[in-house]
Amino acid sequence: NFSANYDAAARSDVLHAAEHASFFFTGLLVWTAMLDSAPRRRLSLGRRLAVAGSLFAAGQVLADVLLFTSPLYPMYASAQHASAVSDQQAAAIVMMGEQTLTLGLFGALALLRAFRTPVARQSGGATGNPAVDSTLPSAMMVIAS
Repeated sequence: NFSANYDAAARSDVLHAAEHASFFFTGLLVWTAMLDSAPRRRLSLGRRLAVAGSLFAAGQVLADVLLFTSPLYPMYASAQHASAVSDQQAAAIVMMGEQTLTLGLFGALALLRAFRTPVARQSGGATGNPAVDSTLPSAMMVIAS
C-alpha cells in the first residue's frame, strides 16, 4: 500500500531521507544508462530517445493526476493544510517543468549530435579518426573470432 509507505516516511525522518535517496539513486541509474558516457553504446540513439520519451509520458500522467485530483494522501489532507491542493498542484507544475527542461534538452542535444556526426565522419573512416580507423579491421576480426 503506497499510502501506508508514504505515511511511514512522513512520520520518520530516517525513512523520509531513505525515500528521497531511493528517488535520487534510481534517477542516477536511469541517466547513467541514457547518457552512456563510456563508449559502450548499450543503448542506441533510438532506444535512448524511447527511454526519455517514456519517462516524459509517465511523468506527465503522474503530473496530471497531481494537478487535477484532490490530495492523494489522507495524512496530508487531514493535516488541516488549507493549501494541500495548491501544494500538490505546485508540485505537479514543478515536475512538468523539470521534465520538459531536462528530457527535452537531452532529446534535442542527442538529435543534434546524431545529425552532426555523419557530416564530421565523411572526411574520415568509421570514426573520423585515422589512428582509430586503422585499427578497426583488426579489432573487428578479434571480436568476430
